[in-house]
Amino acid sequence: MPPQLDFGFIANGEAACTTGVLPSQRLRELVGDGREGVGKAIFADTPLAGGQIQPASIDLRLGETAWRVRSSFLPGPRATVEEKLSQLGMHRIDLGVGAVLEKGCVYIVPLQERVRLVGETTGLANPKSSTGRLDIFTRVIVDYATEFDRVPRGYRGRLFAEVSPRTFSAVVRQGSRLAQLRLKRGRPVFGEVTLERLHERHGLVDTPEGEAFIIFLYFPLLPLILVGGTRYMSVRSTFMRKESDFDVKRLPEINHTECK
Repeated sequence: MPPQLDFGFIANGEAACTTGVLPSQRLRELVGDGREGVGKAIFADTPLAGGQIQPASIDLRLGETAWRVRSSFLPGPRATVEEKLSQLGMHRIDLGVGAVLEKGCVYIVPLQERVRLVGETTGLANPKSSTGRLDIFTRVIVDYATEFDRVPRGYRGRLFAEVSPRTFSAVVRQGSRLAQLRLKRGRPVFGEVTLERLHERHGLVDTPEGEAFIIFLYFPLLPLILVGGTRYMSVRSTFMRKESDFDVKRLPEINHTECK
């Protein structure tokens, strides 16, 4: 096995990656076979499904059970999620064959994936775009967390999803993908000069007219590139999916059950 540098593998004597969001090929190298082996960071209860690893993220799958809870919560620096569930959990729901998550209710679902992060590697989670279209509020929490959708340096353990349908009740099942996780090493910040040089060298974007100018905006997860030509300006989406793997079903309005 080649030497490692905080999951930035050494290739041909040079660092394959130093800082930034890890791409799909790195994520695949970091997937373990269920045992927490050396150099692995991502583990799962069942083998990863096809298409689960995206170009710069991994989809997170719901586990076999969900807990209805009284309200949203963060475990805080002195407690695990399971310890909080023992205090706030109301009842347990089997997701093995699918179950209804009621509109307006809050559920905590242990995810099938867990991580073991080392060095400067951290995790950033966010809901998949499909959850927004269905208005299913989703975010990720971890043990001892003080903020949502963040996996801190050195974290070793399971990931959990908080799920709350807002507009209508929904049917979900074990394996449904409501959130995704990016692994990031260090604190990469690109300046406009660096980005312009990359654009000149590699042609990051183009337009039907040939030449394009770029405007760089930095966000915590990923940079946003505004692409412009002489006649238009648009936001360039890096990756487009041809089909959806989202299997959550909307229930008819008459089946809605409000939570009091």
